[in-house]
Amino acid sequence: MTHKTGTSVEKIKDFTSLADHDASTLSEGHVTLLKFDSYTIRRIIQNGEPFYSVVDAVGALTESANARKASDYWAQTKKRMIEKEGAEQLLKDCQQLRLPSARR
Repeated sequence: MTHKTGTSVEKIKDFTSLADHDASTLSEGHVTLLKFDSYTIRRIIQNGEPFYSVVDAVGALTESANARKASDYWAQTKKRMIEKEGAEQLLKDCQQLRLPSARR
């Protein structure tokens, strides 16, 4: 890796990913809209770590036409995980963070 003084390469060399770099340099509660193919995925910085919208990621991975379909898919997935895989405690421990709408 090149280490040029004063460049962005030097500034991020101590991080394992760009997300880690952003989490340490962006302010608490900062929301970023990321593009994945033609889908928008919201990311928020909370306690110095990046968190991504599960509904947005599910929507992109399932190629859902709208957020409602992605939200319904995620609700059904959580229900199945609780009923068939005993993941109730895991899902209970997940934090739900308020994010503004991805439509900007």
